[in-house]
Amino acid sequence: MSFIELFQSFIDRSRSAALVLAVSAPLALAGCGGGDDDKDEGGSGGNGDAVNMVGTWTVTETITDTCGGGSYTETFTFTITEESAGLVLEDEMEDTVVLQVNGNTATWSVNETTEEGSFSLEGTATFSGNNISGSSEWTIQADGFSCGGSSTFTGTRVSGDPGTGGNGGDDNGGLPTPDAMEVEPNSDMYSATMINMTGSTVTYGGFVSDGFDGEDYIDYFAFSPPVSGSYTITLKGDSAMDDIDMAVYDSIGAEIAESSTFGPNESVTLTLNAGLVYYIEVYGYETLEGSNYVLTVTRN
Repeated sequence: MSFIELFQSFIDRSRSAALVLAVSAPLALAGCGGGDDDKDEGGSGGNGDAVNMVGTWTVTETITDTCGGGSYTETFTFTITEESAGLVLEDEMEDTVVLQVNGNTATWSVNETTEEGSFSLEGTATFSGNNISGSSEWTIQADGFSCGGSSTFTGTRVSGDPGTGGNGGDDNGGLPTPDAMEVEPNSDMYSATMINMTGSTVTYGGFVSDGFDGEDYIDYFAFSPPVSGSYTITLKGDSAMDDIDMAVYDSIGAEIAESSTFGPNESVTLTLNAGLVYYIEVYGYETLEGSNYVLTVTRN
């Protein structure tokens, strides 16, 4: 949903020319920041990782608007990419905002002020695998008149590859699009992302930072084999300059396999028993800017 449409309706109902001028400045979008042809300078910057966020998303938003629009629902699409300024969200009308990222949460704020009035927007979104949910609030004040609104939204990632986020580059030939994404936080066995295997192969995407100075340098996955037998677990990172490692633990936390060669790719083959839970650890030993990865479990 474009806030420009919302505010165009508001402008049509405006009570004075001053109010029109106040809201004709670059406006924010629901889940985006506004602007003319340039990036919105009112948005808050951020240097968060691209994990769980890079890609194209389709979102359904429920809006409550006191500026004349009432309550209604809109569906829209936006894209998140990683730029030099951080993670940048761009909507269908090419309006953009730079996101502030903390773990799985992204926030944004836009503030526009003219001599006639002001506009402000704040929003937050939580990313979990290929799902997104969040909310936003906005206010307008001009010539003694004020109004605002709020929204809630949910959506899904319709395209995008965690390996295209730019962390560590694409020296390793790119990454395949995974079946699902890690669910943060998963930095210990108790919070491990559960792997759901319905066929002979399943892939999960994720991100780890540098083990020497990062905070998100270990990810855990929990896997319960559907049948007993031989399984191969492979790890592929997105940059040949990165060194990420892998280990497998049994249900009581004892290591039963590990692969720690230099580079972004690791693999182990071992026999697993149905009905038991195993834990797969992905470790960012040494990376330039963190590493996106794809973890693959294959039943042999």
